[in-house]
Amino acid sequence: MTSLDITQTYDLTSLPEFGSVPYFTTDFSKYGITDLSATSLDASLRSIAMSKLERQFEYLSDKIGYDHSVPSIYKAGMDVLVS
Repeated sequence: MTSLDITQTYDLTSLPEFGSVPYFTTDFSKYGITDLSATSLDASLRSIAMSKLERQFEYLSDKIGYDHSVPSIYKAGMDVLVS
């Protein structure tokens, strides 16, 4: 899944150059999600639910498009989750 940081486009009056808007790609396979079957999703999400709380937060942050490996972006993701 790829997420664009659309905040970088606020107040623009024309389209930005391709590739100039920051984006984040989530590789869900690192969370055990390798296909979209009900069986795979169920097993993967149960595994995440049983993992350490920090890992669960990382997944949730990544899932909504905030890269957990960048502290400032992770904090913004957590702020969104809390709100």
